[in-house]
Amino acid sequence: MASMKHYGVRMLGPFILENVPSLPPIVPDEIGRLVYLIPSEDVWVLTSSFGWVRIGGGGSAGLLNDAVGGMVETPKVKEYTLVLYAPSNGTITSVSARTKAGSCRVTCQINGSNITLASTLTATTTKTTVLATGANAFVTGNVISFKVSHLAAAEDLVVEVNCQRSLV
Repeated sequence: MASMKHYGVRMLGPFILENVPSLPPIVPDEIGRLVYLIPSEDVWVLTSSFGWVRIGGGGSAGLLNDAVGGMVETPKVKEYTLVLYAPSNGTITSVSARTKAGSCRVTCQINGSNITLASTLTATTTKTTVLATGANAFVTGNVISFKVSHLAAAEDLVVEVNCQRSLV
């Protein structure tokens, strides 16, 4: 049986991989269709739920934009774990936060060490997103968490950590 391990995907069985210059239109009868996008050197699959999904390749090095989030009804000054064991290597790209009421400061951590953000992230009733600028790479097995401080009657804190991680 053929294998697509070369493209960052382990897939056994008969398959057809088409070379195309751009993603074709979505056609429901073609769910499961695989294409190799020539300009970016990425492999894409057509899914019924999400349309075209990148599953690996040379240009992207098998990278996926991903996010993980959590909600704390009554935040306290402490650390909250979002990811107990990172499934792959990656880089945190930004952190977003919002509260239903009040405010608090949020810092993001990898294995207990703060990542560097472009500015202080203060969660208020308006969603705020701050770019990560340093100390933001994680590896398989790392713990990703956020720490709350400077509480001012904060309620229903929602934190989202955006990252780019490897698929393989």
